[in-house]
Amino acid sequence: MLGSSSAQSLLDTTVRLLETRAAESLQPAEVALAASATVDAIDAHYGSFVALVDRALAVRFAGYVDDSIATLAMILQDAKNRDEFRNWLVQITLSTQDPERAPRRLERAAVFARAAHSEQFRATLAAEQLRLTHALLDLIAGAQGRGWISTANDPMAVAVMVQAYTLGRVVDDLAAQHMHPDQWVALIVRFVDRVIMD
Repeated sequence: MLGSSSAQSLLDTTVRLLETRAAESLQPAEVALAASATVDAIDAHYGSFVALVDRALAVRFAGYVDDSIATLAMILQDAKNRDEFRNWLVQITLSTQDPERAPRRLERAAVFARAAHSEQFRATLAAEQLRLTHALLDLIAGAQGRGWISTANDPMAVAVMVQAYTLGRVVDDLAAQHMHPDQWVALIVRFVDRVIMD
C-alpha cells in the first residue's frame, strides 16, 4: 500500500513542506490538501500522521546522509596527497560550521530528539546515521592507509567526533550571545591538524 501514488504524494508533499516548516507546525488537513489526498489516506497509508511526518523526516535525513557520503567519497578519490586531503577537510569544516547553516543543524538536533520518543523512528534514523558514520570511517581508514593521517586514533572514534563537533555547533546557534565563528573554525582546524592529522 505504501507504494501507491497517493502514499508517495503524501510523503513528497510532507518532505517539501518540511523544507520551510517545523514538523510540529504541520497539520494533517493541510498536508492532505497540498497532496490532493484525504486525511483518511494518511491513516490508510502510514497508520498515523505522526508516522507520515517521521517518514518524511527520515527521508530528509537520508538526503543529508547521501550528500555527505558523496562529498566524502569525492575527497578520498580526488585528494592526491596529504596536504590536499587536509585542505578538503578544512573546507568541509568551513561549510558545515557556517552560521547560515544553523537551521539545518537545528533540524538535525530536533530529529535526534524526536527519535528519543519513538522506537520505530529511532530504528529508521539509526540505520541512516550508521551509513554516515561508516562513510566517515571509510574515509578516515582510507586516509590512514595512505599515511595521510594519524593511526593513533581509532577511525570510528574519529568519525563520531567529527559528527559531534559539527552537530555541537547547535549550542552556539541557540545562544543569546554568539562566539566569533572564525574562532570556532580555528579551534576545529587545530583539532584536525594536531589530533587527526598528526
